[in-house]
Formats: sequence, structure tokens, C-alpha cells
Amino acid sequence: ERPLCLCFWSCWGGKLLDSALNFVADHKQLHPQPKQWQSILPDIQAVLNDAEEKQIKNEGVKK
Repeated sequence: ERPLCLCFWSCWGGKLLDSALNFVADHKQLHPQPKQWQSILPDIQAVLNDAEEKQIKNEGVKK
């Protein structure tokens, strides 16, 4: 007869391991996206800064 903890591990341990592995796999797939945004955000900030500067200097842009 197997100890109760081994029965528990046999039944639930595999599911827990699968869940943990799926979590890690999902995390690795999502990880590249923030890095992509990190490279795009400075460009967006530069465009916004330029637009703000033009708005301050050029009366026609304010309207």
C-alpha cells in the first residue's frame, strides 16, 4: 500500500507541474512584448515632445 502523500502527489503533483510549466511558457511568450514596447516608447515620447514644442512656438498649431 502506498503512503497517502504518494497517492496525493500522483494525482495532483502532475497537474501542479503542468500548470507551473504552462505558466512559465506563457510568461516567456509575453516577455518579448514589453521589450518591444521599451524600444518603441522613446520614439513615441520624441514625437510627443516635438508636437508639444511646435504647439508652444507656432500659433497655428495651437488651434
